[in-house]
Amino acid sequence: MRLLLTGAGGRLAGAVARRLARRADIALTTEALDLADRAATEARLRAAAPEVVVHALARPGGAPQRRLADTVIATANLALAVGRAAPAARLLLLSCSSVYGATAAPVRLAETDLAAPSDVDGIAVLAAERCAGAACARGGVPFTVLRVFDQDDGAPPPGLVRDLVDPDDVARAVAAVLDGDVWGAIVNVGSGVGTPPAGPTTAWRVADPARCEALLGFRPGADERGARAAGGGR
Repeated sequence: MRLLLTGAGGRLAGAVARRLARRADIALTTEALDLADRAATEARLRAAAPEVVVHALARPGGAPQRRLADTVIATANLALAVGRAAPAARLLLLSCSSVYGATAAPVRLAETDLAAPSDVDGIAVLAAERCAGAACARGGVPFTVLRVFDQDDGAPPPGLVRDLVDPDDVARAVAAVLDGDVWGAIVNVGSGVGTPPAGPTTAWRVADPARCEALLGFRPGADERGARAAGGGR
């Protein structure tokens, strides 16, 4: 399988690259594509002729205009380019749980729950998902989204109970999509276990892992630093 991975310098994509590089059945190419340049992206896709493209969304940060360009426009350009230059390929998007916002009660968030982002980053990520989905539908490109829950890589939002996910579990989820031919789905990558904040709790963002278990065959393990069960689930 010829696989093109974007953003391999990031934490999550780096874990994916390390896992897939060990597999003899995958010819892995990692690219730092200029996704603002759709013509150049199409040319690179034609040259690489990937069977699968895995795209890790850009890390949030910076001015709102930059976030939109790095997240929404870049992802839309890539999805359109795949449909035009590699129409036989499939697209796997590594998204994140910020699309859900947060809940005011300790319940687990399922993929069927309303996406209600509460900040610019979440809005940009949700828009990127929707744009990529529309472009893939237009181009006939099979498309799956992995909504990755939180990483312990910075100052957490105050008061938020987070579902911390190991990057190696994200890499395992990517491999499970490829091996199980899981396309046309949105799948949470989360443990269903919440890690409380240092201070008072005011909100929760914890995954319902049932679809991950059903489609990908495993439940991501919770980060052990202070993790606790979040609510009674569904």
